[in-house]
Amino acid sequence: MDGWSRLDRFDTGLSPEERAALDNLPVESGKLLLLGLGGGREAIARARRGFQVIGVDFIHAMVVNALENARRGGVKIEGLVQEVSELDIPESSFDVVWSSVYSCIPTKAKRIEMLQRIRRSLRPSGYVQCRFLWDAGGRPSRRAQLARKAFAYLTWGYRSYEPGDRLWSNMEFVHAFSSDAELRSEFRAAEFEVLDITVFGETMTGTAILKKP
Repeated sequence: MDGWSRLDRFDTGLSPEERAALDNLPVESGKLLLLGLGGGREAIARARRGFQVIGVDFIHAMVVNALENARRGGVKIEGLVQEVSELDIPESSFDVVWSSVYSCIPTKAKRIEMLQRIRRSLRPSGYVQCRFLWDAGGRPSRRAQLARKAFAYLTWGYRSYEPGDRLWSNMEFVHAFSSDAELRSEFRAAEFEVLDITVFGETMTGTAILKKP
């Protein structure tokens, strides 16, 4: 946790991809809910751009550190301690939701459920930006997929495996998307209008902009 809260990390601002995503957002101010607060780097950068930021993280100490980092950085943000996949936010509270943790949610069903919770928290015509991992050529063969599922059942392991699931640095679950259609199917299932999907091949990431009807 300390590594995510260091001064040199939270004060670095946004990456080129994150800046491009923020520049593409149709609004320049308003109330913004940030999922995956961490040490506050993204929250601080967005607060400096004029947004009223409330960040969510499931680790209480992380939220406390992010609020202190923001104070030291000369901006004010607010924090909530919640699990992002089980958001409990009052309806119609935010103009924008930014999520950098979309690929960290296991199973399509749980990602869609999270999006539905996000949609309820948005004001009419509110926006969602979510960052995802991308690997168009990284899908295992059907035979390999069946072997992984069989091994999981035999060993009482992770039984909800879906193509694109993997361990990041052998520690953290992530799901890498491999097609535009796969992303759109989840976004539309949560009843969002898809405005843009941009993939950054160099970093194997992408950003989607969604709008609440």
